[in-house]
Amino acid sequence: MSETTSPSESEIALFSLLVCDLTAFDDFDTQLLALNLSTLRAERAAVGDIDQLLSAYSMLRAECAPGDVAYRCQALRSNGDFEETLKQILYLLYLGSVRVNGHWKRCGWRQHEDALVWKALGVHSPMTRGEGEFGDWADRPRHRARTDQRNERLV
Repeated sequence: MSETTSPSESEIALFSLLVCDLTAFDDFDTQLLALNLSTLRAERAAVGDIDQLLSAYSMLRAECAPGDVAYRCQALRSNGDFEETLKQILYLLYLGSVRVNGHWKRCGWRQHEDALVWKALGVHSPMTRGEGEFGDWADRPRHRARTDQRNERLV
């Protein structure tokens, strides 16, 4: 598949099954799954071949019982070819980032807001609630807040 084409419904469905097995979360938004799959494909040089992993996963699903998640995950982990790709999938799902050339690459506001780390902690993602927009924290306030004289001198 080309990096410029969107994943098909069947590819998204298979990716959804994989991430459910890997994370034990099962309420992923289809658009977010498509975005994450596209991100992994675009970063293939750093994350590995997601399509090869999905192909192997599809074969594993056909070979074993539907509820045998532990077997499927262990089989994927034991294949050294998939080690980096599996780690990168988990980074993307839990953190909204991937590792590229030893550095974290943030993948977008949607991945940040829906990162599993927030669900696991039972909190909302920082800087995503309220009246502002994503990234507003980097700008000066639009309306000057009331300050006392001491604070006024510091501004």
